[in-house]
Amino acid sequence: MSDRNNESTKILVVDDEQVLRDLITKILTHHGYTVDVAEDGEEAMKKAGQSKYDLLLLDIIMPRKDGIQVLREIKEVQPDCSVILMTAYARLETAIEGIKLGADNYLLKPFDNLNTVVIDVEKSLEKQRLRRENKRLLTELKLSNEELKTSYEKLMETYSEILYEKCKVEAIMNQLPEGLCVIDRDRKLTNFNRTAEEITDYASQEVVGKDWGEVFHGGDCDLDAIWDQASRSEDTKGSFEISIMNKGENYTIALNLDLRILTGVNGDLMGAIISFRNVTKLQERLTEAQSLVNSLCDEIESLKGRMTT
Repeated sequence: MSDRNNESTKILVVDDEQVLRDLITKILTHHGYTVDVAEDGEEAMKKAGQSKYDLLLLDIIMPRKDGIQVLREIKEVQPDCSVILMTAYARLETAIEGIKLGADNYLLKPFDNLNTVVIDVEKSLEKQRLRRENKRLLTELKLSNEELKTSYEKLMETYSEILYEKCKVEAIMNQLPEGLCVIDRDRKLTNFNRTAEEITDYASQEVVGKDWGEVFHGGDCDLDAIWDQASRSEDTKGSFEISIMNKGENYTIALNLDLRILTGVNGDLMGAIISFRNVTKLQERLTEAQSLVNSLCDEIESLKGRMTT
């Protein structure tokens, strides 16, 4: 019974013996293959110029152009075409030479059983299928590698741009007259500018990655209340007066602190930006001014009492 799956496979049988051509054609056709024939090398190459073949069954000794010449030429015009050489025992060395030139196998004539021809054809076509699959996979791998390389280059370019922008942002942050820090959604410090270092005596590398409560601690501040109040307000920003412990000298400093909650496009919490100023001296001056005002009020009251008397 014919194998209908082989109909798309096209085979060219090249031999100067018509009886052998007819026998091979008959059995291959019976197995479902599409078969053309050529009686010598010249006709074989002429047909190869007009049609694409999956496999050539190629006799070595032929008039006008022998099988080795045809093998060389067919590999140039149809490099994926499989070739099985057919030769007599006396020409075995030539057949082995053909294997080196790209033939898949050779069959020794006369054939004991034509079924061996079918078996060798199937093996050769399977090898061809594997070669094509391997070539396809290598092509896909090459394309994937090129895409990966392109993606990597774009990623590095993007990373460089981000790094450049980060450096610009840090440079701007470090020039600000106010302390500035950034915290993430878990309230961990991610940025700490130079002014913030000067105010608190904490170095940036000491605090980045730590909870903000490890810096803004002590005194009378309630960080949870500050966070909740800022996150509940409509503009997600709050301004607060707090007192914290300075790290270096271990004394309390007064800060005016602005906290702005950062949210994503979906309203998800992203973190916050905190800016602050040291208002300790200002508070001291206010305290001095208040004392002076109180003293003046006392003097005025005393003067009123004397005038009444």
